[in-house]
Amino acid sequence: MIGSIFVEFLGHVEEKYGFDTVDQIIEQLDDKLSTGGAYTTVGNYPHDEMLAMAVALCTLGNKSVTEIVHDFAEHLMQVFHDQHGRYFNSDNDVFDFLLSVGDVIHADVRKLYLDARPPTVSGKLNSDGSLELSYESHRPLAELALALTASSGKYFNQSLSVDVIGRSEDDKRITMRVRKKQ
Repeated sequence: MIGSIFVEFLGHVEEKYGFDTVDQIIEQLDDKLSTGGAYTTVGNYPHDEMLAMAVALCTLGNKSVTEIVHDFAEHLMQVFHDQHGRYFNSDNDVFDFLLSVGDVIHADVRKLYLDARPPTVSGKLNSDGSLELSYESHRPLAELALALTASSGKYFNQSLSVDVIGRSEDDKRITMRVRKKQ
């Protein structure tokens, strides 16, 4: 998994819970972190380490993994917006953005990071005005995909409802129905 996600996660934890919490997570997982908790934005690291840090934060922050993932997704979407504003074109709506994730945004990620393996994201507009969005990855991060999708409407001034219509047991695939709220 690309190092910038690790750096953002630890930065988010420090901002929200303090440096001592970051230190406690790294200390608790010392033997499980390939880098000892030192990540760079250009590195590539095992996704299991990210999941382990989220679980460790649960025990320290009295939140569920789902709450932590959704909270981090909100932070991460803000970072994406701030650093890659060109993808959040005001002429588009949130569905245009979500449909561009697989073909445009992840294509750009592969150009920047030659060894990156971003997930496959595809979608289709339904006759009822909803968007059916599918995510598939070799990593068990469907909950993060769900949370990022749900938080994306904010950047287009559109409120969304997101329903899961299919999900794999290993959390590597998810299909969502996304609707714009009136």
